Amino acid sequence: MNYHWASKILLFILSCNLAEAKVTIFTHYFGQPEFIKYQHAFFKKNLLDDYELIVFDDSNDALVSKEIKNECDKYNIKYIRIPRSVFEYSGDPSIECSIAVQYVYDNYIACSNDICLLIDNDIFLIAPFSIEKYLGLSPFSYHPQSRGIYQSNEIIDYMLPNFLILNPSRMPEKESLDFKLGVIEGNRTDSGGFTHFYLKKYRNLGKIISIHYLYNTASSLKEKFVDECPLLFTAVDWSTHYFIDKETFLHLRMGSNWSKHSAYQSIVSEMTFLFDQLLKNN
Repeated sequence: MNYHWASKILLFILSCNLAEAKVTIFTHYFGQPEFIKYQHAFFKKNLLDDYELIVFDDSNDALVSKEIKNECDKYNIKYIRIPRSVFEYSGDPSIECSIAVQYVYDNYIACSNDICLLIDNDIFLIAPFSIEKYLGLSPFSYHPQSRGIYQSNEIIDYMLPNFLILNPSRMPEKESLDFKLGVIEGNRTDSGGFTHFYLKKYRNLGKIISIHYLYNTASSLKEKFVDECPLLFTAVDWSTHYFIDKETFLHLRMGSNWSKHSAYQSIVSEMTFLFDQLLKNN
């Protein structure tokens, strides 16, 4: 046996393994600390990549912050408090969201060498999935939001900041990505609106993330659980949906209760029932 070549082959294999990108997941919690155990459990069960989950706390309630930290400690999750001093007091959930996302991006994502998943606290990976394989060589993947008059093609498109996959090492001018909201060419945008200017330059580099709404999407989960979870699977106004493909990432959407909907507790109860069933054999 030629040990010289054998050692070279071994070094090549090791270097390839070391070159594999790790995934870092960034999620921010204004409330709902009880969701942490489900995000953690589903990533542990279904994410096929080597990963780290980091929870950012942007709550304005000291008791909620304490609960968020306690949940992170319970599951050995890295916890980072976003200083409340970075927020403008407005009471507007969209403004608070855009500031929190920008803080996480500027201070942790832009300088990362990992593939980064930026995700809301009410989005859960409910099926086996590899973020690295999905992203491939693309520098970023996003779901487009739009505002404007469709008939006249006066459309402002931007990245939905709730669910973004980013590879900063491949992103050109990554420091310029701006998640502010505001008026662009007469159109009022939501959180992440100013990513429009990044897309104007680099839209062709991005990979589009699809959305599938549960109320009009057939799936095995819907067939199995629709009787126990009618709001989750059939209510139109909730707009609960899957990201990427049906039964991949489930987004409750109103999980933070920003809308103060009268059925909020009912749909969270349905979600809890569904998740407990899916995790039963974990």
